[in-house]
Amino acid sequence: MDPWSWALILLLVGFALVLLEAFIPSGGILGFLAAAAIVGAIVLAFNSGPSIGMLFLIVALLLVPMLIIFALKLWPRTPIGKHVLLASPKEEDVMVENLAPERLEPLIGELGHAKYRMIPSGLVTIGKEEHEATCENGLAEIGQPIKVVGIRNNRLLVQLVEGEEPATDSNDPLNQPIDEVLDEPFEIDYEK
Repeated sequence: MDPWSWALILLLVGFALVLLEAFIPSGGILGFLAAAAIVGAIVLAFNSGPSIGMLFLIVALLLVPMLIIFALKLWPRTPIGKHVLLASPKEEDVMVENLAPERLEPLIGELGHAKYRMIPSGLVTIGKEEHEATCENGLAEIGQPIKVVGIRNNRLLVQLVEGEEPATDSNDPLNQPIDEVLDEPFEIDYEK
């Protein structure tokens, strides 16, 4: 067999390995083998003659990028590509941004309290529901009474209600004295 026919076989093997690299996760081994086969094909082609060598070099420089682009366009449709890439969300999975203000508008004017410390944003409890809110006129402590005054960026805009003490949840153990939560909190038996 002539050296240029071996060069042609090596070039075709290199092209096949370039395509396989896109579809088989090999950690770059197939890509390295593809590069070695293509370089070997070009070297063998130059041993046959400079014109055949230049022809192989030009074909390799044109076809390798085209094969890579083709493989990348085809890859998302392969089982591996479908497993790696995320599917497009369905219409029912996407929250429409314009629906949030309509859901929050009935809360304007309602009273509630800060669930956590608001610096200046945090959670507030209105009725039995929790909502994200931004405090407009200061920092709210836990249980501080608030009033909903508007909506901004799909969040409630609240103001502190002056003159009222923060509400405490009597069932919350953190708001009770330790003596009421535990029977004997600091009893230690040293004789054991």
